[in-house]
Amino acid sequence: MQEQHYRLIKTTGVVSSACAGPSISLSSTSVTTNQTLQTGNEITNIVYTYGGTATSFEVVYKANGTTVSKPSWLSATTSGSTITFSGTPNNTTTTTYSITINSTDGTDDSDALTATIAAVVPSPATLVLTSGTASQTAYTGSAISTVVYTYGGGAMGATVTGLPNWSYS
Repeated sequence: MQEQHYRLIKTTGVVSSACAGPSISLSSTSVTTNQTLQTGNEITNIVYTYGGTATSFEVVYKANGTTVSKPSWLSATTSGSTITFSGTPNNTTTTTYSITINSTDGTDDSDALTATIAAVVPSPATLVLTSGTASQTAYTGSAISTVVYTYGGGAMGATVTGLPNWSYS
């Protein structure tokens, strides 16, 4: 059920009438309005619907608090009274985007909601030799010493390739 917003008209200290004004509601889940993700990962769609006396949307985009045009990676698709935001941030610096949606009925009346997307640039991946010797000579029948690498920074894992099956466990 969509919530109703009302505009009160006051004359000479007395409320003379009330009428429904423009409204906006979040149609997607509430977690979509505050997202933090690494660049290169798709946002969860943010969906708003206007109602009441609203006839259109006005959208204000900000990056780190400064008003900007719609980021090129962000898609804003409208269908009737619904607007859906989707996309994959590709910024090269950590940026917090805000999207403010105003529903309006063509007068000075409007209702607004804001979503925030923090697009974080991951730290560079690191790979560090933490024990053993990286380059060893192996002879048939003799063991090599254990070699241990540690990954970190923005690395989410490591893959070992090019080694014979007997050389790792």
